[in-house]
Amino acid sequence: LALSVSGTGEREELFKRSESSYRRALAIDPRSTSSMYALAVLLVFEMNRPMEAVPLLEKFLEIQRGDVNGRFLLARVYLEAGRPSEALELYDEIISTAKNPADVRKAEDLIQQVAGGDYGS
Repeated sequence: LALSVSGTGEREELFKRSESSYRRALAIDPRSTSSMYALAVLLVFEMNRPMEAVPLLEKFLEIQRGDVNGRFLLARVYLEAGRPSEALELYDEIISTAKNPADVRKAEDLIQQVAGGDYGS
């Protein structure tokens, strides 16, 4: 989201309205994967409420089983929550299913970082 806002209060208000819109969209269509993913990104990166994104991302991945970006995002949230084993499982899934070699390399690199205990440093 590229926002042209004058202050933090206005920015926060836009994020709240976005959250409300995504939640309304999900109330209308609970299987709207685009709304699930967008709301999860908003919660993780803009609203600093990553744990609220976990059920959204888990449901998203039930529907979009092969989605690599959803797996990377959920793994990130698991790491922030102190659940590295679950993040590692997701990285292993990416390695075994991703079609893009860059995604495989990224997952392998992240496994090394997590194993070395230096993720997020």
